[in-house]
Amino acid sequence: MIGADILVDSLRDRGIDFLSAVSGNGLAPILDACRRARFRVIDTRTEYSAAYLAEAYARLTGKVGVVAASSGIAHVNANAGLMNGWFDGSPLLLITGESARYGADTGVFQEFDHANFASPFCKYSVRVEAASQIEFCLNEAIAQAVSGRPGPVQLSIPISVSGSEVNDVDSAIRRSPAQVAPFGAGDPTAIEQATTLLQKAKRPILIAGSGAF
Repeated sequence: MIGADILVDSLRDRGIDFLSAVSGNGLAPILDACRRARFRVIDTRTEYSAAYLAEAYARLTGKVGVVAASSGIAHVNANAGLMNGWFDGSPLLLITGESARYGADTGVFQEFDHANFASPFCKYSVRVEAASQIEFCLNEAIAQAVSGRPGPVQLSIPISVSGSEVNDVDSAIRRSPAQVAPFGAGDPTAIEQATTLLQKAKRPILIAGSGAF
């Protein structure tokens, strides 16, 4: 088992339905793990399309939307969806592939500090430094994405991490639910008033934010 297998297994175990992605540098182990697990991958033409697809899914369902992008420019493109999720309170996870860490600071392909770039509009944004940390970091990211005001999170995973063998899997970590939990009922009086207005309306338009869940 490699780090990417743990990642995909953990996503599927949480009820996440698919991964939207554009194949590129650093993602091969993750996409191969999806194939082995028969976990659905939706391949799009651009990273921002993949990110907006995942963000729309998250906003409409309350489940965590997951998008995977390559390093450098691809990561920057995907951050458009992250920013949208930040403004609209969508539980969105961006997984960014990176070149192997043993080539760090030597000018490897589009080497970049992805986690710090995304951090201003993420509730949690880190680089995973070892395969043994994948479960913990993913659990923390998803917990942050769905708690309080929902929002985007980001994990940078170098190919040397996602592709490395893992012998001991920490089974003690309880996998956080990947869905926003309702935390309060609406005001019954306001709901009744809204119902009355809708009944009387001839051409009603309903504009509802994510809080309507």
